[in-house]
Amino acid sequence: MKKINLKESQIFWLLGLISFLVFFVLLVFFLKINGKNGSYIFTHSPFNYFSWLASSFLEGRLDVTPVNGVIHDLSNYKEKYYLYWPPAPAVVLTPFVFLFGMNLPDRLISISLSALNVTLMMFVIRRLSDLLGFGLKTWAVILLGVFWGFGTVNFSVGFEGSVWYISQVFSLTFLITSLYFFLAKNPKYLLSGFFFTLAVYTRNTMVFTGLLYLYIIFLQQKSDWKKSIISALKFGSMFIAGSLLYLWYNYARFDNAFDNGLAKHNMGWWYRAGYEKYGYFNTHFIPNNLYYEWFRMPDFINKFPFIGFIDLKGFGMFWASSVLVLLVLLVFNFRKSEKTEYKIFNVLNLLNIGIVLTLITMIMGRGVQFGARYSLDYYISIMFLLVFVFQKYQENKIFKATFLILLIISVYINTVGAYYMAIRW
Repeated sequence: MKKINLKESQIFWLLGLISFLVFFVLLVFFLKINGKNGSYIFTHSPFNYFSWLASSFLEGRLDVTPVNGVIHDLSNYKEKYYLYWPPAPAVVLTPFVFLFGMNLPDRLISISLSALNVTLMMFVIRRLSDLLGFGLKTWAVILLGVFWGFGTVNFSVGFEGSVWYISQVFSLTFLITSLYFFLAKNPKYLLSGFFFTLAVYTRNTMVFTGLLYLYIIFLQQKSDWKKSIISALKFGSMFIAGSLLYLWYNYARFDNAFDNGLAKHNMGWWYRAGYEKYGYFNTHFIPNNLYYEWFRMPDFINKFPFIGFIDLKGFGMFWASSVLVLLVLLVFNFRKSEKTEYKIFNVLNLLNIGIVLTLITMIMGRGVQFGARYSLDYYISIMFLLVFVFQKYQENKIFKATFLILLIISVYINTVGAYYMAIRW
């Protein structure tokens, strides 16, 4: 039998296809064991808001018409309802709504994008490794891709479909696609800037990842300031154009370019008391939110699957993704690093994590989550830090064994989370 030799890129795309099949089969299975027909995957959640907005765009409107009286978290202004979420996903969905109608299957869209993100993440890790001269082994890149796809909260978020969750999936697809073009041997700065803009105007917290882009440009241009500035302007031109459009979008809706409608949204009763006392954004929320974001233990139960979904505010990311404990190895790697650019890159990743973490822990509510879904806003920096860990220890047998054990635990926990999120609606 002739041996089949696949290129690394072909392996990555094949694993992306396998990832989609895993997402699809598991979602159908989870639905069936809970008494729902497998075809439920082709329906949509009650909060298919981006499709609503896309339909409005086709009618020349910026407001949405609530379906079946659903107005939760919609912003009311002058007797019209609007989304406070940035509109990039709706823009992308507009041609599909034109072709297939407003009731797009948001669950199917979500798992498709989540599977695509697995492949894109592997390409990004490979290209970052090549840029920094690390030479990660193919198996290391694949394992990091598997961890990203199935060992993080990315897995459970991908199964939900409604506006809160699919916005995060879209933002990650846009951001990782941006990095895919950005880290190529011949960087496509305009195209990368376009997708970065889509990411930011899906979830605004993604903007702080721009710190990494600017420094990578400096590395790509061999510290040539003139070339770096020209490249940064190419990349940033798309963001400037997108930002101006977003300001117009806000003004056209709320008569204020800097009002996204957040203060006007129809929040749940469980948030209102906190909002009326502290507002939406306050340091008062930091201790509780940080506890749920990083430290809270899962709800362990004494029967299979041994992890419950009792406290819907989630639990710490280090419990949900135990692989992350290996980040402690960066302390030793950082001290021994010979290259200043490695240190700067790591500091910028930590700065991105710190800024976004501070912002999201100041937000009033957590929403329903298994694990810590807001960590996805800075998870790209976490994955980059893991690349540095692998670069140092990928040949260490103890490290490899430890990583595999922690990976299995992480995948199991997040598979349980995917189950709970899949059966919510």
